[in-house]
Amino acid sequence: MRFYNLDSTLNFGKYNGKILKDLATENAMYIEWCIINVEFFLINESTVEEIKKIYPRFLTSEKANEILNQKIEDWNNRQELEQERRSNTNNDNSSNWDNQYYNDGLD
Repeated sequence: MRFYNLDSTLNFGKYNGKILKDLATENAMYIEWCIINVEFFLINESTVEEIKKIYPRFLTSEKANEILNQKIEDWNNRQELEQERRSNTNNDNSSNWDNQYYNDGLD
């Protein structure tokens, strides 16, 4: 999943190479379509608010709002898991050889 902001350039689809801010002016409904249909596409609340300044009817669909909220929740959960994994890795000072099953005599 990737967060896009207004300065991000799309690297997929029919607007490949377009900056999100330009796309918001040209066809904001495509951004909503991306939220619903493109699994890796994600924008945050501040980006939503900026797009609404350009196109006030942006993200009025209940379905799009639900999907965006679910994507943000999934993103946050993944970030927490990644942080926990990093924390566990950094706190583990043992090596692969420091366990009850390692037998130096077998080398």
